[in-house]
Amino acid sequence: MQLLEDYSEPQPSMFYQTPQSEHKYQMKKKKLMEVYGFTDSFGAADALQELAPPPALPPKQRQLESPAAKDGPGRDPSAGGAPGKESRDGGDRVPQSPDAPESAPLGEDVDELTLIDHEEIMARLTLKQEGDDGPDVRGGSGDILLVHATETDRKDLVLYCEAFLTTYRTFISPEELIKKLQYRYEKFSPFADTFKKRVSKNTFFVLVRVVDELCLVELTEEILKLLMELVFRLVCGGELSLARVLRKNILDKVDQKKLLRCANSDQPLAARGVAARPGTLHDFHSHEIAEQLTLLDAELFYKIEIPEVLLWAKEQNEEKSPNLTQFTEHFNNMSYWVRSIIMLQEKAQDRERLLLKFIKIMKHLRKLNNFNSYLAILSALDSAPIRRLEWQKQTAEGLAEYCTLIDSSSSFRAYRAALSEVEPPCIPYL
Repeated sequence: MQLLEDYSEPQPSMFYQTPQSEHKYQMKKKKLMEVYGFTDSFGAADALQELAPPPALPPKQRQLESPAAKDGPGRDPSAGGAPGKESRDGGDRVPQSPDAPESAPLGEDVDELTLIDHEEIMARLTLKQEGDDGPDVRGGSGDILLVHATETDRKDLVLYCEAFLTTYRTFISPEELIKKLQYRYEKFSPFADTFKKRVSKNTFFVLVRVVDELCLVELTEEILKLLMELVFRLVCGGELSLARVLRKNILDKVDQKKLLRCANSDQPLAARGVAARPGTLHDFHSHEIAEQLTLLDAELFYKIEIPEVLLWAKEQNEEKSPNLTQFTEHFNNMSYWVRSIIMLQEKAQDRERLLLKFIKIMKHLRKLNNFNSYLAILSALDSAPIRRLEWQKQTAEGLAEYCTLIDSSSSFRAYRAALSEVEPPCIPYL
């Protein structure tokens, strides 16, 4: 070691020194003096406490301007004691410990993700007024809404948690939510305290729900990397059961995405130029056609995930709402097909016969509670190209009776009334 005395690299002891805490503390004290007009009241007695934690934040400006706040209520000006030791708001201010965020006062800027006290969480939420209808919670910051949703051990918050998991995409992205939940979980998981352990477990299971309900289009490489890093840390920390649950959810999502890619790569025989000679609509019973249309609609409708609807209302991005887009395109294709097949008939009697066939199909669709195909056919029969054709009087009157359901006045009041009376299962018109 003596041969390396002149080596220019820093000595190992340097890495174990406290990093310039004294200099940073002096800079903070100087800044407080400049901002709040403090005088340097720290005497020689304070020099022995340089390594102590910094004092509590000063009172608000209106308290500084009040003479009562300066002297303190009932304090004897002649009383002894070192200058600067008296509390400026009339009482001794004890600095808050960073490990006890639940006791932080509401007026200070605290990390809401670390709150665990139910009373303080509720104080930061906007609740409904007495006599109002609707949910109890009306609003709050994104972090405090997240924290409130992790109180899943409270039975009265189960519905709130479900509502949060359904609608959080309107104010925060899934990736950002996962980061915040991960931060909150890791904040409390090291503690041996039973209550804090329960908070960390609740937070973790909300995280698992978020992962389980991710759309396949939301499962990005960034989110996968974030989740796998968390699984690795859980394994290293000995939380094998939690790591197993989260890992299984991740792998299930990845497998679903692989299956979707394989399904999209497969083409039907008709797309490859192989198809049997199709029959005409009149070769099949109306109820059979209605059943087949309902099966097609149901297959597409069940693929739609709630987040797709929320994302569509917010961004109208077809790539982020693929199943909703496909369902909508199916409706438009159905309507266009009905119009086209009627218009392609050269004889008026053939057009009339087809129109009556579609009306019969609509009746069976209504019995099956399939409003999607029902309104797709109805919108085609009520379109301008079809209405311009000449129909028999009884056909035109019967068609007009059906068209009342598609009336768009009062935000489709007739359709909404009909939908509210239906017993499930049902395929709605979107």
